[in-house]
Amino acid sequence: MIRVPNGVEQHVLSFVRERDGHRVFACFNLSDAERSVSFGVGPHHGVYVDTFSNEQVVITPESTLALPAWGYQVLVEHP
Repeated sequence: MIRVPNGVEQHVLSFVRERDGHRVFACFNLSDAERSVSFGVGPHHGVYVDTFSNEQVVITPESTLALPAWGYQVLVEHP
């Protein structure tokens, strides 16, 4: 597991996990308020599919994610 720095680390845990060429990027809002999360440079850039909505998500250095209170997003790298 590699932590991914974000702009609200006191409220959001974000990390990348990779094994056998498969990569997952996960973000967890551990607060009771909605958070807009920015990331910058790191090992998390790529094209993913949201595990729960099946929507494609592209993560770049300029990307932000909106996480509801106590919300999370789990993204699986799209080959």
